[in-house]
Amino acid sequence: AFPRLAMSELYRVEPLLLRGRGCVAQEDIPAHTAVLTSRPDIAVLYTQHTQNHCSRCFGVTTNQPDQFICKECNRFILCGRCTAIEGLSQWHRHECQLFCGVPPQMRSGDTDFMRFVLRYLAIQAHGPPPGDGDRENAASSRFGTLQYNDEHVADFTSFAGLFVKFFQQGFTPGESLDTIAQLLARTKVNTLGFPFNADETLGWCLDARACLFNHSCQPNCFIRAGDDGTLVVQTNGAIKKGR
Repeated sequence: AFPRLAMSELYRVEPLLLRGRGCVAQEDIPAHTAVLTSRPDIAVLYTQHTQNHCSRCFGVTTNQPDQFICKECNRFILCGRCTAIEGLSQWHRHECQLFCGVPPQMRSGDTDFMRFVLRYLAIQAHGPPPGDGDRENAASSRFGTLQYNDEHVADFTSFAGLFVKFFQQGFTPGESLDTIAQLLARTKVNTLGFPFNADETLGWCLDARACLFNHSCQPNCFIRAGDDGTLVVQTNGAIKKGR
C-alpha cells in the first residue's frame, strides 16, 4: 500500500482508488494559491538551450558580460547573478570531469539523459548544489518513494550499462547498474516539462514533490515558473477539503 505522506499543511499524499496515489487537500484551498514552491531536485536543459540559458535559474544568458561558461564541457553556464553563488562553479567539476571523460561522439547530439545521470551522481557524492537551500543530501533517498515500472527498468538496463562503464569511478557506495536503471525508469513516469518560458519548454526535471500531483484532464492546479528557477504548483480554482 502507498504510504500517506504529509507534504504540507495544505495537502498530503494518499492512495487513491484505481489511481495509485495523489495529493489530497487537508483544508479548503482558495483559488490562485501556491501549494508548492521549490527548486526541482534535478533539472536539465535540452542540449540546444545549454549554450544560452543559465544552468541554475534557467534565465537567458546571451550577452551577459559577467556570466560563467565552463570551458571544459561547454554545457554549464551561469548567469551573472548565479555566478555570485559561492562554490557553485566548483561544485560542477564532478559532473564536468565525468562528462568530458566519455568519447567525443557521446558528447555530441542530445546529452540531456547523460547530464541528468551526472547531476544525480554529483549530488550523491557532494550533496545538492550551493544555493539550493536545505534538503536531503542524497538524491536516492528523495527519489526512493517514486514509482517505476519493471518493464521500463528492463528497457533502460542497456543504456544504464553505458553509464556504469564510463562513470563507475564517480559512483558512491550502493550505486550499481540496477540503481541507475531504476533511476532512469523513474524518469519515464515522473518527469515534468520544466523549465519553460512563454514560447517553449527548455528542459525537463525530476522532483520528488511536484511529480506526486496526479494528471487530470480537468486539472485544478497548474505549474508555472517562479523566481530564481523555482517550480510553482498553483491552484487555478478553489479546492475543497478532501479533493
